[in-house]
Amino acid sequence: MIAADKKVIERSSQIFFSGTILSRITGLFRDILTAYVFGSSAAIAALMVAFRFSSLFRRIFGEGALHAAFVPAYEKIRLKSDADAARFFVDLSTLLAFTLLSIILISEIALGGLLSAHLLKADNTQIIFLTMVLLPTLFFICNAAFCSSLLQCHDVFFLPAVSPAVFNLFWIIGVWYLKNRPIDQAVHYLSIWILVGVSAQLIVLLPQVYDCLKSDFTEQLSFSLTRLKKSFRSVAKPLGLGIIGVSTTQINSALDSIFARMISLEGPAYLWYAIRIQQVPLALFGVAMAGALLPPLTRAFSRSRGEYSELLNYSLARAVGLLTPCLVALMLTAAACVNLLYGRGEFNLISAHQTTYCLWAYTLGLLPQGLILILGPAFYVQNRYYRTTRASVLALFLNVFLNIFFAFIMKLPTWSVAIATTISSWFQAIYLFHYLLKGIELKRFKTFIFSSIQVVVLTVISGYFTYYLTVHLNPGIESLLYFPRGIKLQLSTFIVQTATFLIILFGLAAIFRVREILALMRYLPFVKGR
Repeated sequence: MIAADKKVIERSSQIFFSGTILSRITGLFRDILTAYVFGSSAAIAALMVAFRFSSLFRRIFGEGALHAAFVPAYEKIRLKSDADAARFFVDLSTLLAFTLLSIILISEIALGGLLSAHLLKADNTQIIFLTMVLLPTLFFICNAAFCSSLLQCHDVFFLPAVSPAVFNLFWIIGVWYLKNRPIDQAVHYLSIWILVGVSAQLIVLLPQVYDCLKSDFTEQLSFSLTRLKKSFRSVAKPLGLGIIGVSTTQINSALDSIFARMISLEGPAYLWYAIRIQQVPLALFGVAMAGALLPPLTRAFSRSRGEYSELLNYSLARAVGLLTPCLVALMLTAAACVNLLYGRGEFNLISAHQTTYCLWAYTLGLLPQGLILILGPAFYVQNRYYRTTRASVLALFLNVFLNIFFAFIMKLPTWSVAIATTISSWFQAIYLFHYLLKGIELKRFKTFIFSSIQVVVLTVISGYFTYYLTVHLNPGIESLLYFPRGIKLQLSTFIVQTATFLIILFGLAAIFRVREILALMRYLPFVKGR
């Protein structure tokens, strides 16, 4: 049974990967075009801050707390009755829609009152106005994420992973259509394109959701307040604790934008462009693995603690094997990535340097952020939501303290915000792993520990030789901070650095038979079985 679960995780994560890579490609093209047309101007930075503010509840009612509370409860109900599980989903969908519409209405009234008071400066007024335009995206994006949770329980991974590409396409069309307008006007109209794109993302999921549920109903659906209360009670405790934990993450994200804006008007744009690159490997491997893990991990825990531990050990080892090479590769190619993706148009040399510094800082947190995505479900299936909540709250306080210390005492530039996030992520991952070991014997993780040491050593060696060959011995490049403007030179620099690293890494992995690194190759040609 455990072997079958491993195959399910492997196959599901690869399917999730293939869909995610398409959505990430369109996302990168979206950011490339946005940087080309708008650069890192104060107006586009205001839109990015507003987008983050409008998404504060996104991970609470979309990708985070509700997903973690829903999947285990849904799987347990489905073991007894598919029809009851379908009604459970419909009940929570109704409650979610009502909650989101209430939040949007209250927020719009509050922000409208703030604007009418005329107490804010012009740049802050622009942020509030854009936030009001973007607030309705909360309804569509949270419902899309909730539908994705259901589809993953039914082993449908490609469509949820690729659906953000629809949203990205609307953003791309909007930027291109508005490229010749005055920037303040263009940004306002772009916020409307974003709203339309998010609604389209939800619409493409609905036919598949209906297809998954239509055979589970044996009688006509009817509204029942009693049944609705029962459905809510089954997820109330984990959802409540999860909301606290995820809220801290969202507050962290919003505070990062605020601190960056206080350091520099262009600061949020530097962080935005950097984190879009850093999140590519995190989404392709970390999110893919975590999304595929929760349903089979829930089933394994219900069977035996031994199967649960073995599946968790396998998932952690695989996450380290996938993300550690990405971390080192991104540290080496950060400047080349930034320059290749954004180095044209209004994105000048100062923007390139500052975005690269932010990308380096964010990349150092890639591994712990991936491990947190795996460790979270490990606690969820045990109903130990309080532990992940406590870790998130402590990480929030640490992040705020570090931001205040770096920005106002040490007077560091924008990249210090990313460093604070990275340090907080390492703290949160170590905290969770420490308490996970209190419930599971350390010897059950010997495979994870041994393979992690192998992966780290080989990856660092590969990174050193890549730097030595492509930078130290290259007379045309003085350092990693190399920003040529021609597309051919930009592309060749990125390809040479990336190819050299991969050749050395996979060569050493083949020689020393490090399976966790070689597993990375399975994702590259994955086409069949989609």
